[in-house]
Amino acid sequence: MKSDTEILTEYQCLERHEDPDGIVGAGICMLLGVGIRKDPSRAFDYFKTASKRPHHSPKATNNYALCFLLGIGTNVDNDKACKLLKKSAEHGDDVAKVNWVHCMLMDFCDLTDPRRLLREACLKNCPEAHFLLSVCYHHGLGGIEKDSEKGKQEARLAKDLGFKCKERAGLADVYWFFSYP
Repeated sequence: MKSDTEILTEYQCLERHEDPDGIVGAGICMLLGVGIRKDPSRAFDYFKTASKRPHHSPKATNNYALCFLLGIGTNVDNDKACKLLKKSAEHGDDVAKVNWVHCMLMDFCDLTDPRRLLREACLKNCPEAHFLLSVCYHHGLGGIEKDSEKGKQEARLAKDLGFKCKERAGLADVYWFFSYP
């Protein structure tokens, strides 16, 4: 297993070559204090850089959006966060799809079709999507008909994919998911 310093060094090497995953990874290290002192403002800057051209990383855009949702290195701005999550989801980041649906369920942005977004992410075996879908089934959220059996089934799928969750969770148990390289 790699040490925190080795992980950071690897990401910094990729970052020097302007690799978007390296920039995202270095931002995560700064956000969490892996191999370096925590620095949310610098993490915000890294996610911002990797989310814009020429890098245009959907993972970075998801993380940049979460900075606006949670006030990491910037002020809270739900509207900007929702626009960024939509952009990231449309460019294929499954974790962003989950976060975007979460925003819809929290009434931060307009509800479009959460079932479609979650299904797309579930088809790619995104455990976070299975988890949020289980919450929707258990509580009849987001236009998804309440069905406890389907909720349990989705929670089991999330667990089988390595996600640690309760079998019957509520929206309060859902948290925001950062994208990792």
